[in-house]
Amino acid sequence: MRPKFFNFCMIGTGFRVDSNSEIQIRVILKEYTEKTYNLDGKVIHEEKKTGIYFPGGDAQVIDFCKALEIVMEKQMPDKLTTQLLKDLQNINSRCENDSANRRIKNVDYLMEAETVILKAFPMEGGKLPVIVKEILEISKRVTLGREIFAETLCQFASFTEVSNQPMPDLHVKYVNLINDLQGPERVDGTGEKEVLSSWWMEANEVKAKLCPKHERYRMPLYVKLHDHFMAEKQHVLARKISSFIY
Repeated sequence: MRPKFFNFCMIGTGFRVDSNSEIQIRVILKEYTEKTYNLDGKVIHEEKKTGIYFPGGDAQVIDFCKALEIVMEKQMPDKLTTQLLKDLQNINSRCENDSANRRIKNVDYLMEAETVILKAFPMEGGKLPVIVKEILEISKRVTLGREIFAETLCQFASFTEVSNQPMPDLHVKYVNLINDLQGPERVDGTGEKEVLSSWWMEANEVKAKLCPKHERYRMPLYVKLHDHFMAEKQHVLARKISSFIY
């Protein structure tokens, strides 16, 4: 079955939530989205290096929607009606067919994400800030799993090569996934024109970050994914990544 995503277009009004919860949600979302880079290169703040990673510095709509769906299934399964499931599949289909719909700028994201959450959890009140943080954390893991599986399986194998062999000129894709699994430095393939040359990392720096002796970089999710990648076939890896996300 194809993955399902929450349809932003179905959001409406007709419910109330206390203003304090609404303010808290806005603050949390602003905090998370401000800790990212903008891919246009116009705003890159050094102090944002510890932020939650959203690809491109924008909210990845499909990942956030999937995270919202996961939380809804866990906390409020009765919300997933037949019509909602159709809407979820519809948004997924549109996103896949039009890459422009996959990302929205931070300002729009704050407004739409706030509406989505308040609509999905109108009765949660003071629990909303906790729910928001959970959605954002799951969204990060969804992004990690999707990008590793869909775009970087070969690159993922090269992480081991970089850590074990002298390759002074080698650049590796998505090194930021290893750097605390949430560093906003974007390290992409040359096929993506939005990449900034300053975001490439030298091989020695990559090796240092991947070295098993450095406990900071032995992130549990990365280690598990790496072990499964080296030991099992691709279709098995897909199931393993899915289990980590959920």
